[in-house]
Amino acid sequence: MRRCISVALLAIALLTIVLGAGSITAPAASASPAAGLNPLPPSSALVAADTTGTAAIEATCVARFTVFPGGFVASVTLTNIGAVPLAGWVVTFTQPANMQVTQFWNANATISGRKVALANAGWNAAVAPGGSVNFGFAGTYTGTFVPPDDMNVNGVPCTVIVD
Repeated sequence: MRRCISVALLAIALLTIVLGAGSITAPAASASPAAGLNPLPPSSALVAADTTGTAAIEATCVARFTVFPGGFVASVTLTNIGAVPLAGWVVTFTQPANMQVTQFWNANATISGRKVALANAGWNAAVAPGGSVNFGFAGTYTGTFVPPDDMNVNGVPCTVIVD
């Protein structure tokens, strides 16, 4: 009976963590568990999926800029090179002083001063292993075009190509 209760509590704990319902605390282990039964591990020993988006992802990013007088279009391809599906992604960069992003597609943009963050658009958050998503942005520039030199996906540098 105790084994069934322990297994049920462990299952509930794992589901709670995976579904993001908040933190849990495992019941205290008895000082003398019944023969052959192991007490539940402390909650810190439970392994669950990272739902915070803080874990490093295995992805590559290639941004291809097509430049014309006074403007540009950037087509970005993000590819999952890992063994597990991606549950979301964010590409960030700092706009050079002479650049201004004015449009974007297939991504949600947050622009604060020169900082730009392009995040998945809900429907394209999941990227299967070996799969990719395409999104882009466009804008204007003055003087000589200079692409961003710090573009990355979740901290991993992107390849930048200017046509």
